[in-house]
Amino acid sequence: MGKGGLSPKTVADIRSILLQGISYARERKYPCAVDTKIFYPKTRQPNIDVLTKAEQKKLEQTLFQSSDPIRLGIMIALYGGLRIGEVCALQWGDFNYTAGTVRISKTLIRIKDLTRDSLKKTKVIIDKPKTEHSNRIIPLPSFLMEFMRQEAKGENCYVLTGTAEYVEPRLCLKQYKQVLEQAGLPSFTFHALRHTFATRCVENEFEIKALSEILGHSNVSTTLQRYVHPSIECKREQMERLEKLSVWGQDHGTENP
Repeated sequence: MGKGGLSPKTVADIRSILLQGISYARERKYPCAVDTKIFYPKTRQPNIDVLTKAEQKKLEQTLFQSSDPIRLGIMIALYGGLRIGEVCALQWGDFNYTAGTVRISKTLIRIKDLTRDSLKKTKVIIDKPKTEHSNRIIPLPSFLMEFMRQEAKGENCYVLTGTAEYVEPRLCLKQYKQVLEQAGLPSFTFHALRHTFATRCVENEFEIKALSEILGHSNVSTTLQRYVHPSIECKREQMERLEKLSVWGQDHGTENP
């Protein structure tokens, strides 16, 4: 438990186990309390930052002026919606330049090392993606695919290093923060790139089902609830569509391009 106590998700999981235990006891006629109401923790959706179009432009300009391999991972996250662990595990053999796609079949994470004789508390593993749906093939924009083709190394080399050695998420994040500083941008989380990708797709009328599969979600509702953040410009454009419904708007409104 950290300084802030248990997270709402952890409390909810504990609550669920307790209720299952009580239900089991009642089925077997064990003595237990009549009133077993257990409060459900209040959850809050964290505020997720999304780069504005101007901020995204500044970031991309900085990336294309750099020669550091980290720029490739940032661009793939920004135009493919990858998670940081997926970016760290990405190898050049995952790209299909003929089809213009990249296969996401693994993720790199650091976990607690529970081995009895281990001298370290944690270890890095490369495993299957987060869920079954996270194992996916993503078609990348042609400009990015061409850029990646020009930078390609051996199939077993990692994209973030250009060698057989990987970079774990913690170091990747540190390098990413340095790029943001060079671009004169606030300290966005790496996950903000994934949110920015989803938001830009929605702003450009991307088909939501296709977007959901590209992000590796099991259903469309997850995409809409967690990763879609229309900009104020997008909201304004949608609201202006109501003009044709108004008599006043039809008589006095300006014709939209």
